[in-house]
Amino acid sequence: MICLDNLSPEDLLLLSNTVAISLSKDKDANEINVLGNFLIGIGSLMTLIAAQQQLLLSSKEDNTTP
Repeated sequence: MICLDNLSPEDLLLLSNTVAISLSKDKDANEINVLGNFLIGIGSLMTLIAAQQQLLLSSKEDNTTP
């Protein structure tokens, strides 16, 4: 798998564009809409997980500083 943290913003944009076009190929508008909403749902959950991890880490760091 591609290591996303080594990609420039421009490369990440090109990658996401390529993936979107590839996933949409030979699908009708309804299928693209369902797939897009499914991916948005996954992304939303991932950002929620990341936010909670940051909150817990921040709380832990606050509790360990004198």
